[in-house]
Amino acid sequence: ASSGHELGEQGMHSFLAGPAPRPDEVGAWLHLGASIAARGSTRRLMTNRREWLPLLSRNFGPMGDLHPEVTDSPPGELAQLAKLGYRSFGIAGGHTLFHSPGDLPVTTSAAMLEPVGQALLRTIADLESNLQ
Repeated sequence: ASSGHELGEQGMHSFLAGPAPRPDEVGAWLHLGASIAARGSTRRLMTNRREWLPLLSRNFGPMGDLHPEVTDSPPGELAQLAKLGYRSFGIAGGHTLFHSPGDLPVTTSAAMLEPVGQALLRTIADLESNLQ
């Protein structure tokens, strides 16, 4: 759904205007931005659900730099989700090498991705058990 990110998030706009499920049909929408685990990136863990703060803090706290924040006006694709009322959370940010010749696979590693992946799995499992 996020193709066209560099063109004003056109992929997400198109998806939300067409085949996307309605907000009341989605328990939680997870957005994974490109800076999820990139060396030297500025990344933010954001949600539009205040009640999810303890869960996100518990699961992402051990990483040190991902402190969840509640916002009704997040950047990028998350902004579209919040505006339409989807319960969402995600990681977004920036990096000096994004969309440049230096934007190579060496910007991340399995060791950087694994803790984020594990925190995401715990969070999704927790949300699933709370939404039932």
